[in-house]
Amino acid sequence: MDGEDIINIPKESPFLSSVGKAMQFLHKLRVAYLLEIENKNIDSDVELQAAWNKQKNKFTLIILNYANTKKELHFDLSDLRVSFTVKQKTICCIGQ
Repeated sequence: MDGEDIINIPKESPFLSSVGKAMQFLHKLRVAYLLEIENKNIDSDVELQAAWNKQKNKFTLIILNYANTKKELHFDLSDLRVSFTVKQKTICCIGQ
């Protein structure tokens, strides 16, 4: 990745590009253990990644929708054999 992709420095003032904003968002997640995902989703516009934090007490599911339309998605997390309480939902829209 070229450094220019992350930060652009025009004469007026510096600003983060959409790639830079995505990197900033991902850095804040504090994920440590990525999980292998069995993706039964045939939709090529959607990418998934799941991960635990270092203490394995916070689970993060990252969903990227490359399409310009809303999508309804369903997830089966029963194989993890853990009860979840959703404490925070973060939606980050980049490039809109």
